[in-house]
Parts: sequence; C-alpha cells; structure tokens
Amino acid sequence: MIADEFEFENGVVEIHFEERLDGQNEVFVVLPRWKGGGLVNGFEYRVDKITQIDAKLASTIDPIKALVKTCREDVLDRKWEQYEKALAALKNQ
Repeated sequence: MIADEFEFENGVVEIHFEERLDGQNEVFVVLPRWKGGGLVNGFEYRVDKITQIDAKLASTIDPIKALVKTCREDVLDRKWEQYEKALAALKNQ
C-alpha cells in the first residue's frame, strides 16, 4: 500500500507500507521506493503490530503515521547520504 507520495530529485518517491511476518511477530514496515523502481535508500522503518495497537489505544500517537512522516523527512533531508558519508569518513581515519 502506498502511504505517501512526493517529488524528489527529478522522480517520484512512494512511501510503501507493508505488513510482514518476522519470525513469530507481525510487523508493519515503511519503505521509500522510487515510483516503478527500487528503494530510495537503505533505511527500513518498522513497528511491531502489537506495539502499534497498544500505542493507538494508550495515546494519540499513531506509530505508522509517525514512521511515514520520518521516512519522508529522512529522504528529503538526505539522511542516508549523510550516513554513508559518515561511514566513509570513519573508514578513512
């Protein structure tokens, strides 16, 4: 399911929301993908299904909406590129 979509670097980014089985836990996963293509970066945002349900019942926080928002901001702020640059700098020390 596509939770968000926006233009970025001459393309369109779709924020995908998926439900997966991770061992015995059900998890919700949010991933940034290029429209019709591959992943935008190496980040994967996830929350256990039970945590999602507990958080929505206990407060006004919706973890999935928060993950979608964070995913979008990280793409726009080029957080993955910053991460890779920091790793490269560490390797060159």
